[in-house]
Amino acid sequence: MTPADERAPAANPPSVRQAKRRRGSPHGDAPAFEPAPRKRKTPYRAPQRSSRLYVKLASADFALFKFLLEAHGHLGIMTVMDRHAAVAKLSYSPDCEREMRAFLEEAETSVAFEVIDF
Repeated sequence: MTPADERAPAANPPSVRQAKRRRGSPHGDAPAFEPAPRKRKTPYRAPQRSSRLYVKLASADFALFKFLLEAHGHLGIMTVMDRHAAVAKLSYSPDCEREMRAFLEEAETSVAFEVIDF
């Protein structure tokens, strides 16, 4: 062995990516790998209509109430219906009814409001 051979780096083993390429190639030792077909998921059917609640609160608390609603993962959309009467409409998915009711119970500790039945 010559001194030049001692300094030469050892041959690099094939990388994992190269080994996978060889396995899948028609010229490789192993047959080509075919993944199993994926199971089809049933598509989510979006509701056709939104549920609504009307809330009466102090006009100074609109911003805080909207901030709290957004902080809970955008449960719904708040729209001011009458700023003088301080009425807001909450539109949300019917699938989130339970979460919206839980949010309203929790928000009562921060903001004084009442749910209006229409």
